Amino acid sequence: MEKDRNTNNLKNAIVVSIKVELDSDHIAYVTVTLSRQETRPILIELQHADWMDVDFFSKASTLLQEFLSSNRDAVDELTLILSSIQHIKDSAPPIPIKPPTLQEPDVNKDRPKQSTELLNSPPEKMIIKPEIVSRIWMYLPSLSTKSKRQDLVDYASHYSITGFVLAGKPGILCLEGNEKDVSQYMTEIKTKSWGDIPAAHKKVSERHRELNVTRAFNDMKEITDDIDTHGARGNRGEMSQVQKYFKER
Repeated sequence: MEKDRNTNNLKNAIVVSIKVELDSDHIAYVTVTLSRQETRPILIELQHADWMDVDFFSKASTLLQEFLSSNRDAVDELTLILSSIQHIKDSAPPIPIKPPTLQEPDVNKDRPKQSTELLNSPPEKMIIKPEIVSRIWMYLPSLSTKSKRQDLVDYASHYSITGFVLAGKPGILCLEGNEKDVSQYMTEIKTKSWGDIPAAHKKVSERHRELNVTRAFNDMKEITDDIDTHGARGNRGEMSQVQKYFKER
């Protein structure tokens, strides 16, 4: 009888899907189920979207359920739904970055056509191919101190590293260069620039690595002032603008 009663309650449940806009390019949906079950009259779950990777979806779902467990009995159902949606916007993990693949430049695109005689003659000067490097994308849990942001820019030139720095929570590093140089660069940053930071706070997570790509940047630059922010404290960079900035290189 108990099983039949639960089944009937689920059949009579009201299920709605609510749109949650994290930024201009990333939309999430939340499923809200209202049933007659006394134990769990309301169920709120995050739906998986195509742009979400496994890590993002798992963390975001866990954060949502922890929020619901702490607040389910403290507020009415409508307030719980609205506050859950706001919690997703404010506390979502860093949105996964999927950098576009840059096309190799066509060195012959703008060259005038040559006669067979010229093509068979020795070239007057060598065509130098664009430098091939690795491009590494990193997340820092938080990056705000102006001097440490400047160190990330200044130290890069010693290792022939190009890319950009974006402050915020999280902070983002895009590094282009020889993999050994990038490793030595990060070691010097952690030991010198971050020497006064506790080891537990020096965590840097690599989110994406591209091998054998052409440099997209001519130097290392901070782009924080060029990117809009959102979030409750205004410290989350607008990922759509970061991707646009990258594509324009």
